[in-house]
Amino acid sequence: MNRLLTLPVVLLTPLLTLCVAPDLARASPIGATTCSTSVSSPLPEDVLTAQPPRIESLKHEGLTKLFPEEGAPFRFGFSVAVDGDTAIVGERGDVNHGAAYIFVRDGAGWTQQAKLTNDDGKVGDNFGFSVAVSGDTALVGAFLSKNEGMLTGAAYIFTRSGGAWKQQQKLLASDAGGFYLFGEAVALSGDVALVGSFQAGKSRTGGAYVFVNEGGTWIEQAKLEADDAKHADDFGISVALSGDTALVGADAVGAEGEASGAAYLFVRDGHSWTQQAKVTASDKSEYKFFGNTVALQDDTAIVGSYLTEGPASSSGAAYVFTREGTTWTEKQKLTASDGQASDGFGISLALSGDKMAIGAYDDDDKGTDSGSTYVFQRNCEGAWVEELKITASDSDSGDEFGYPVALSGDSLLVGASLHDGQAQDSGAAYFHSLSGPVEPGLPCVDDAGCVSGSCHDGVCGSSEAGAGGAEAGAATTTTVGSTGGAGGTGGAGGAPASSASSASSASSAAPSDPEDWCPTGTPKDGSLCVIAAVGSGCAVPVGGSHGSSSVRPLVTLFALGLLARRRAVT
Repeated sequence: MNRLLTLPVVLLTPLLTLCVAPDLARASPIGATTCSTSVSSPLPEDVLTAQPPRIESLKHEGLTKLFPEEGAPFRFGFSVAVDGDTAIVGERGDVNHGAAYIFVRDGAGWTQQAKLTNDDGKVGDNFGFSVAVSGDTALVGAFLSKNEGMLTGAAYIFTRSGGAWKQQQKLLASDAGGFYLFGEAVALSGDVALVGSFQAGKSRTGGAYVFVNEGGTWIEQAKLEADDAKHADDFGISVALSGDTALVGADAVGAEGEASGAAYLFVRDGHSWTQQAKVTASDKSEYKFFGNTVALQDDTAIVGSYLTEGPASSSGAAYVFTREGTTWTEKQKLTASDGQASDGFGISLALSGDKMAIGAYDDDDKGTDSGSTYVFQRNCEGAWVEELKITASDSDSGDEFGYPVALSGDSLLVGASLHDGQAQDSGAAYFHSLSGPVEPGLPCVDDAGCVSGSCHDGVCGSSEAGAGGAEAGAATTTTVGSTGGAGGTGGAGGAPASSASSASSASSAAPSDPEDWCPTGTPKDGSLCVIAAVGSGCAVPVGGSHGSSSVRPLVTLFALGLLARRRAVT
């Protein structure tokens, strides 16, 4: 029987960004990007930097915690990937050679469908160190796999037919050599696979290998290398694919200082791949390891730098680049709104549609290095704003929740490979739906969108308030402890309510009068505060009656956000 636990998750919503059209009868739900640009009044500079009152709320939502069906694993959750209703979770292994587990979702939730191992597996292969999934195909890296007596590394292709998975092919670099670490990072998109090998080459400059599926056989199509490759750049430490574009991280590039880092974009034309751009951080400095993690979708690239300066020393950051024509330009530097020194924000990244997940594996909200995950939303102006911060109710010191993360649509998968769920460092993986119900006092469109089951006039009411809705102008904090429930060895029993609320301060009432909370000089229109989304040209009224006489001012985030990275091999 598969071991699944449904646990409460604390979703911290320190800053909520909403674009609300002035003629809407109801506020847009969280994450919506419905905007009006009809307001043409010039907006003062402080609108873009002012911090409106902070609304904090705890959201009681079910996290689904995944364990393998058999035995206690070792560092299960070290790698994760998800595509639609299929997920894969890697286990690095200890006395074994590692494994990868396939989970599928149906009406009953998530269940284990298969355990993947390599046919020629050996102890120490680190099979499962990296994983990727696309449709009915999975790719698993084993970066310490031995071939012809050398630690070359390998990657394995698995395919699904009728619910059964089998190994289709073992991938090796055409120029494989000792300690190339081929398979440390992998990416998969349809019939194209990308495998990182950051120690490849006689000069250890690194490389990334493209394989394509031709009639059931995977053929190496190209080896990607940086135009300015140098010894020990770590090119290939991270990889990402989207269509005919590849993104490769090189976190030890030192042109602007030792290990300041870089990332490279490549595009395919027919069967040929060429370098399109090299990107670096605008505030680059040494030993920030920019490029240790990357994410890519269409014309948007995200690059993590988990030791970059943010709100605190080395708290970490992620950088957003966009492509126009053939030119890539940095648009934002994202940091955590509550970032602390050495949080490791940017240690992992995931991108899907207008949502982004960023891990901060050394965040201390639930104990030293317990870890957390941040969710960002792209608004109507194309800017990314922090939406949620997530921690698991059963997280503890050293769990490293948030390393790694994966995202597909509204499905978020988070690993915590040092969690002591079934045994010491057995690890765990957690699923969360980002489209779930919200707490009282937050916008809604119907009763199903509220934890209380009561949506009145566009705002979730408390269970006590019923149809009366939330009190106008007040932010609500709901403290939720674990509901307990059955679990496996070391199961995630109930945490007291005080523990669940420790990461959130007391609620902060938002003044009902826009004069009291609108940034100085911001145009006002009756009960509305005319604000601007991050950037320009997206001026929208926020708050207002929404079809009634009550006034509920909402909060808009002007701070820049966050992004994630992948940890280097140690």
